[in-house]
Amino acid sequence: MPSSLLRLLRLRLPQAAAHLGMKIVGFDPMLTPEAALKLPAHETTLVESIDELADKVDFVSLHTPYIKGVTHHMINDDFLARLPAHAHILNFARGEIVDSDAMVKRFASGATGR
Repeated sequence: MPSSLLRLLRLRLPQAAAHLGMKIVGFDPMLTPEAALKLPAHETTLVESIDELADKVDFVSLHTPYIKGVTHHMINDDFLARLPAHAHILNFARGEIVDSDAMVKRFASGATGR
């Protein structure tokens, strides 16, 4: 997928989801409070940690760069255990953001939305 399309998708996905009646919950460890105020108002709720997301979402859309030690296996056993069984993960990120072994275990348990 071309990077320009990914960029458009990342910018438009919250807007499209809001139009579908979804409540948007976001997490960005690099986002400053000042920058957050400049975000388009889609009634987005920002949370302080990725763990807070797990309890609040039906869909997880990943749009983060791989940063060793920061985003490595950000989606792991702990996160997946807190995620509702019906939840879906859309991974538009690169690198090892998602722990593949943890995802395989989740699929094998039948707990991931299909």
